[in-house]
Amino acid sequence: MEEEKKKNGEYVGIDDKYIPEDEKYVSDSVVGKEKTAKKLATGYIICLAVFFVLFFGIIMFVMFKIIGTSNKMIGNAENMIYQSQVEIEQQKNEINEKQKETEQMIKDAEERQNAAENEVKDLMIDNQNKSKIDSHNRTLADLYTGSQSGFNVKSALNKVIEINQRDDVKITVNYNETGTQDASQIVSLSSNFEDTKNYLIVYDYNSDGYIITMNISNI
Repeated sequence: MEEEKKKNGEYVGIDDKYIPEDEKYVSDSVVGKEKTAKKLATGYIICLAVFFVLFFGIIMFVMFKIIGTSNKMIGNAENMIYQSQVEIEQQKNEINEKQKETEQMIKDAEERQNAAENEVKDLMIDNQNKSKIDSHNRTLADLYTGSQSGFNVKSALNKVIEINQRDDVKITVNYNETGTQDASQIVSLSSNFEDTKNYLIVYDYNSDGYIITMNISNI
């Protein structure tokens, strides 16, 4: 039986004369092989496409995993840096507080020391003042106060002249209508007192305790 001729799988029609002789007839076996080859090529392309899709999918998945891990690591690092900064700031604050406490302690100690020194100075000044007052007053107040003989009055006046020449605080002698701090006038005043006659001596004091006035009167 003669094989039925086809042109590329189609029956040859009216236009046979326009088809080259070497391409005019194609057998079914050739057409089948071509179809098989096309199917294989299509399958290969599909497999390659699936492979590339899977390959790039895996790459993208891995990349997203790496990026996610990197972001997490970066976030952890940023959190660690922030925590470190917070701790450093806290330590700075603690150091500043301790420094302030230390400065306050030093200041308090200095104030206590200054207060103690001032107290000592005040005591020294008080002692010096007391010593000066005692030196100024002692002889007159102890020996020549109250009722005294004229002889003792003259001795007291000589002591007043000595004190007025030595001390800053002067003593005024008052007798009758006379009141003076001048040494020559006090010497002249002494001639008015009789050795055997008694006189009354009374003193006036200033606010610091110094004798500032010797008041002599007849008894």
